[in-house]
This record gives sequence, C-alpha cells and structure tokens, in this order.
Amino acid sequence: MNIYLSGVFHQMKVAIDSVNEIIQQLSEADLDYKPIDNKRTIRELLCHIALICKADYLILNEATQEEMKDYYDKNTKQTINEIKEALIDNYTELVEQFLKYSIDELSEYKQSYWGLDIRDMNGC
Repeated sequence: MNIYLSGVFHQMKVAIDSVNEIIQQLSEADLDYKPIDNKRTIRELLCHIALICKADYLILNEATQEEMKDYYDKNTKQTINEIKEALIDNYTELVEQFLKYSIDELSEYKQSYWGLDIRDMNGC
C-alpha cells in the first residue's frame, strides 16, 4: 500500500472508530436532540458524517449536483444501527476504491460540480 494512503486511512479509521464510540453511548431518543435552533439534529449530523466517505468519493469522480442530491436523498439513515453500518461501509468502500488507483491516478486533479479545484486553495 502507498505509504501516504496508509497514513491517511489510519487517521480516518481513528476518526471513524471515535465517532462509533460516541454513537454507542446514544439512545434513539438522543438522535432527535437539536443542540442549536435552526441547525441539524444529532441524527442529521451523524447521518451526514456516515455518508461523507462515499460522498467524497463520488465528488472525486466528478459527480454532478443532481447525482449528489440523489445520493443524499436515497441514503438517509434513521437508526443508530443504520448510521453505524453506513459509517463503516462507506469508509471500507472508499479504502477499497483508493487501493485500486495507480500513483498517476492519485495525482490527477479533479474539479467539483460547484467549481472547487484543489489547486485554487492556496495551501489551505
């Protein structure tokens, strides 16, 4: 495995495991709590976190705005178990897909549907 990917995947796994530990401490009722008015519930936040790995992979592969909306619409998770499963499955899929990439493919620049290009970030 590429040494850079190995380090990135390790740090992502630490984050995934930490989120999973937090989820283990919640009840289904806790998921509906909204810490800040006009913001997301705990359920919505955790669902978003659970979908990030797959969403980033789709964006990397130049998914359109419509494709991303469709992905999020079709993958809303409701229960603690669904969220935990999506978190692990999406991380695992991301790792499996990245391991297939050559060094040249990993070095390619892509642009998101909203126009973000990593080269425009000036080191941020």
